[in-house]
Amino acid sequence: MRASPTLLHRKYARVVSLFTQETGLSHDDALRLFVAGEEVPVTVREFSILHKPLSYPRKTFTRVQLMNEFWEADSTSGTRTVDVYMAKLRQKFAHCEAFEIVTVHSLGYKAVLHGQA
Repeated sequence: MRASPTLLHRKYARVVSLFTQETGLSHDDALRLFVAGEEVPVTVREFSILHKPLSYPRKTFTRVQLMNEFWEADSTSGTRTVDVYMAKLRQKFAHCEAFEIVTVHSLGYKAVLHGQA
């Protein structure tokens, strides 16, 4: 069963407001993300994966942590699936200068917010 965008908005509203203040992203009630007023289309899973490291900048999340949180336990996907999603997100947000998703070699990913000390 998929949650409606309205329900997802309620679930993520607090988290979205936290990371949008720091990253320059904005959103609407349908959880569409915008950079400098331009929509960047993302799936619900992409949104979820993106919000996690942006909510905890500089904290590294392992592939296993992300898999456990965003994929069902009986999923046949491997941890390299996370790499594919991160590559897509990097491509979609390449023009966003406020943050980047950084690979922590042999471990996972973290968000780095530019302009923070």
